[in-house]
Amino acid sequence: MQNEYQIEFIELPDKDYREINALNHSSLKNLFPPKTPLDFKFFKEQPAKSSEAMDFGTAVHLAVFEPSIIESKIAVAPDCDKRTKAGKDQHAEFLFANDGKIIITQEQADSILWIVDSVERNAFLQSIFREKRLNEMVGKFIWDDVNCKFKADCIVPSQNLIIDLKTTQSGHERAFSHSVHEYCYHTQAEFYMTGCEFITANTWDNFLWIAVESKPPHHIYLYEPEATWLNTARDQLQNAIDLYIECEKNACWPGVEPIKRILQAPKWY
Repeated sequence: MQNEYQIEFIELPDKDYREINALNHSSLKNLFPPKTPLDFKFFKEQPAKSSEAMDFGTAVHLAVFEPSIIESKIAVAPDCDKRTKAGKDQHAEFLFANDGKIIITQEQADSILWIVDSVERNAFLQSIFREKRLNEMVGKFIWDDVNCKFKADCIVPSQNLIIDLKTTQSGHERAFSHSVHEYCYHTQAEFYMTGCEFITANTWDNFLWIAVESKPPHHIYLYEPEATWLNTARDQLQNAIDLYIECEKNACWPGVEPIKRILQAPKWY
């Protein structure tokens, strides 16, 4: 049966994006070993709740890429003593008036202003941002007849460039390299580039991470992934797609194989 899924770039609010019935990288990475199809099924049915760090990251993204709408999405909590009745009432009124918005502290708001200023003073980034760019752009594509989607922070079509901003504890090369491996940033990069290639029929081989430190003075590091990251990522993604197809076909989502194993002592023991 022919797949009639529309292959395209499109602007969509987050709510509408989440309702698209397709695989995104956040779900697909739950099929990377040592995770299992059971992990994939669980996290698909029980999505992770937003955390304070995730909310801060979202606020930074909005401030950098979509400053015109940040006030409609973000609210700064007032400084009130919630141990008192007056403070509790004030806080409750604030939450009611800002229902649906991401709530941040004044300290976080000050940090965001600092980060935006750092971005605006970065000559390399500003040279890129002068180009026509697509911010928070949704991509829909088909990989081996599997419907896929992504939402990229920033796409610069003239350079076939995708930009991804990451808030991180440390942007130093060794620390961020660990984060790339731990959180599968490299497979996310390859997933986005593959999607852009399907959509445009062009080669997309330019990717830039903006690593913003979450603590003052909020240093900004700019990284391009070395080719080894992406070559490894392509194999990981293809294996995950193949596994997803197999599990869907058999309606079976196995967990860890129930066998006895030898637990090796660590090298430092």
